[in-house]
Amino acid sequence: MNVIVRAADPRREAGLANELRRAGATGLVELPLVDGYAARVDDAQLDQLRKSGLKVVPDQAFHLEELPRPEQPGLEMDSAARTLGLQTLWDQGLTGKGVAIAVIDTGVAPHPDFEDRISAFVDLVNNRPDPYDDRGHGTHVAGIAVGSGKASQGKYSGAAPEANLVALKVFDHEGNTNSSLIIKAIQFAVENKERLGIRVLNISIGAPPQMSALDDPVVQAVEAATRSGLFVVCASGNRGPWPDTIDTPGIAPSALTVGATNDMNTPDLKDDKVSRFSGSGPTPIDKIMKPDLVAPGENIVSTGLKGDYVEQSGTSMATPLVSGIAALLYQAHPEVQPRQMKSTLKGTAQKIRSYIEEVQGKGVVQPLKAKAALAGTPTRVAADVLATRVEPPR
Repeated sequence: MNVIVRAADPRREAGLANELRRAGATGLVELPLVDGYAARVDDAQLDQLRKSGLKVVPDQAFHLEELPRPEQPGLEMDSAARTLGLQTLWDQGLTGKGVAIAVIDTGVAPHPDFEDRISAFVDLVNNRPDPYDDRGHGTHVAGIAVGSGKASQGKYSGAAPEANLVALKVFDHEGNTNSSLIIKAIQFAVENKERLGIRVLNISIGAPPQMSALDDPVVQAVEAATRSGLFVVCASGNRGPWPDTIDTPGIAPSALTVGATNDMNTPDLKDDKVSRFSGSGPTPIDKIMKPDLVAPGENIVSTGLKGDYVEQSGTSMATPLVSGIAALLYQAHPEVQPRQMKSTLKGTAQKIRSYIEEVQGKGVVQPLKAKAALAGTPTRVAADVLATRVEPPR
């Protein structure tokens, strides 16, 4: 079986690889971001490693399920931009220019809307050098975050239409990946954030949690990325509307976890609805309050595989919208740290009436209010953000 092994005692980290080889483990892949290794072991070896005091967990499988079908007519990217006031920020010169968003997903297909702004493409599946996407999910997500709208005369612009894109492919053509590949992608973003200008890490993927956030290696990679200075935005998942349906790594305490709404094509929040599929809190094992906020995620038209546009729905679509908004705010306030960005976006979100916090978090993201808050209170960190921080035991 495929596992991820970490040393509970930091003094054992340096010799961990030799320890695994002596136990008979094969296929070792170093995961320095979480001080561990991916490996293959049989049942006897697994038992031996666990008895030795090492932390051994499954290398969890992730699969891209069919995206949910919305129950009601929804919005397109141009509607989302109007609803959230993005045009006002664009008119002020805030387009994400100089900021890069890393997207961990199925890859990205070349598209006029990304012209000259794919600053890096890393294929962790097939090691191909040039950008491609054999599923379409990542291309759609990337367009919501950074698409310029060039092929639609600006109608389907993403939230940050001049931001750069770093595409990290972890899913194969059948929509499968695992924890270790996702950790390697996060590691790349951390190691190359200064060189590529990465400020935001978008993770529009997830799986049902199998363990506490303290033991989940992908969550611990997210926590490490946050400590390094990256703002990590995760999808809440599409297993709602029932409670305890937040996916990993959206259970990560430091991440901004995003659910989905339908704004009914109006700018008035009074008729907004949280999508029935949107993952609801609290987190199933640690009972952390999630999601953090919600954003439009139904009937979103964005970039497709053939240089065209396609419509999809899911918290996967809501997440890059918030990532793009964060890129606009980082352009205006590059000094902001991840915890402050999270606190500000949560603190300025607007509640939708009749929904509890476990369903909508602090409410719908409000980029204009967030920009004003950052300008007026550059060091404020909300108490509820501090209260949910979980550090791994050392």
